[in-house]
Amino acid sequence: MNCGTDFIEANEKMEDNNYKPVSFGNWLLTQFLICIPIVNIILLLVWAFGSNTPISKANWAKAKLFCYLFIFLFAIFFGTVSGVFFPYFNFFAHSIYF
Repeated sequence: MNCGTDFIEANEKMEDNNYKPVSFGNWLLTQFLICIPIVNIILLLVWAFGSNTPISKANWAKAKLFCYLFIFLFAIFFGTVSGVFFPYFNFFAHSIYF
């Protein structure tokens, strides 16, 4: 029976730094750094795929990257669709300035 070894392995995992909770100050600094353009993408990639990042922060970074990707693709789609159909909308035909 391996009852004792399973418990020991689980306990060793919990002692790993990746499973410790992230402090309030660390989250505050994280949110501040995410506000800086370009740096935010680099840090999110490091936190999402780095080996020394706590699990909760890594999952948060992956979710944030997914949201950024979704917003980026939506903007590309909306920009493309509006660019294609804009010439068919004659917004300025009845303008008093032209």
